[in-house]
Amino acid sequence: MQILIDTLLNWLYGPLAFAYDFVAWLVSAGYWKGWVLSVLSKIEGQRVLEIGYGPGHLQLAALENQINIYGIDASIQMARMAKKRLEISGQPGKLIIGKAQALPYPTDSFSQVISTFPSEYCIQPETLAEVSRILDSDGIWIILNSAKLEFPRFIRRAATSLERFTSPPRGFASTMTAHLEQAKFNVEWKSQLFRNSILYYVYAKPCQDQN
Repeated sequence: MQILIDTLLNWLYGPLAFAYDFVAWLVSAGYWKGWVLSVLSKIEGQRVLEIGYGPGHLQLAALENQINIYGIDASIQMARMAKKRLEISGQPGKLIIGKAQALPYPTDSFSQVISTFPSEYCIQPETLAEVSRILDSDGIWIILNSAKLEFPRFIRRAATSLERFTSPPRGFASTMTAHLEQAKFNVEWKSQLFRNSILYYVYAKPCQDQN
């Protein structure tokens, strides 16, 4: 089942990108956009990078709130959608196409990095090293890792099926923590209620002493 989900997600970031918002809305019981935009209240940095901006909802909301935000995404299709969304709204986005494993930004250039529902690229050693490099001395990486839908018992079975799309594979949380700590990040998990759901965030801050 997980292989099928992973294949679908890959297609949604590629040739089926036009259907991404609808599928995300469907599998999240209509909460997906709200989940993503919940990160907005956690942005406090002077210069922010979103890794994996997808269709650009968080980018647009951040720009409308005068937040100095940049974005990088590996999907050409998502980049087109996001840039079009910003252009229609008259917002001057700073979006590029690229990979988290090779961020084209100077060292110590961001005070915050944001990622929402990232795939396994976020625990790859190259990604961890790059995020640590571009964050300044007080910088932090905030990751919206997963969401759990809370429904009445009589529809809980359907909700459990939906969670296969809104949450990473079982054990991924402990794996993420282990990889982050191995890469010398201080890790803190936090949760937040959002309507009939619970959101799970990772706050990862590079250790000051990395010698």
